[in-house]
Amino acid sequence: MNFFNARDAMPEGGRVTFRTEEGEGAARVELWIQDEGEGIPPGILDRVFEPFFTTKEEGKGTGLGLAMVRDLVEQNAGTVRVVSEPGRGTIFILSFPPA
Repeated sequence: MNFFNARDAMPEGGRVTFRTEEGEGAARVELWIQDEGEGIPPGILDRVFEPFFTTKEEGKGTGLGLAMVRDLVEQNAGTVRVVSEPGRGTIFILSFPPA
């Protein structure tokens, strides 16, 4: 969810795109973070927000980043979801009520 995860998903390089949108008829504000990386395999997609879950080699990640992002988003009345397809990249969508 952070830039470092997107970067690590694209070892040969690629683009990370950030965009904002109005969601649910302007009742929500969304931040989309999209990469052109390798995508997340379906078998682990439901685990990416688990504390200490990582697919990175030892010493390269703690598995806390996405769990912390999810908790911070939820503490601010938001939601976070992930859409990913192997070989086509990943999108994280953070949705918040308008300020």
